[in-house]
Amino acid sequence: SEATCREMRAIQTGTLRPRFGLGWQREPGEFGQTCSPDTFGHFGSTGTMVWHDPATVTTFVLLTTRAASESRTSLLAPASDIIGRPNG
Repeated sequence: SEATCREMRAIQTGTLRPRFGLGWQREPGEFGQTCSPDTFGHFGSTGTMVWHDPATVTTFVLLTTRAASESRTSLLAPASDIIGRPNG
């Protein structure tokens, strides 16, 4: 339901950083510099990433087996910035 979706995206961790809803990270800028502040998503330990930006109705999933420590800056962030652009 819409109420469940709102609750999942609502910040559940107070002032702790990074901020999380129910299973979704809600830290502005974490999923790229071109995503809106309302973007929510999740990182995996093997360098995977999924996010949804409600402002542009864009969903992005990138699956890789590269370690997150390697792939975040070299692959995930650049790809996310491209996809997150308003005109993608």
